[in-house]
Amino acid sequence: MFRLPGRKKYLTSNRIHYADKDVSKNRSLEEELKKISGTRIVPMFAFYKKGLFGKRKLVKYFIGFENNKDEIMSMLKK
Repeated sequence: MFRLPGRKKYLTSNRIHYADKDVSKNRSLEEELKKISGTRIVPMFAFYKKGLFGKRKLVKYFIGFENNKDEIMSMLKK
């Protein structure tokens, strides 16, 4: 039986769209993770907004779900 980890189960059950990027299978994703957070610790949640000319701008990021759940949910409501 396939089980979703807590963060994925929560996001899926609340119909929150997310991009699941597996850094273990893609070296460029690992580099992107290190560029954003300065570490290779996962999971990382990154929040972006569209800036001038439609370019993505990082607003905030969190490492880990359980310890940051309230702040993550607050960001999702914005």
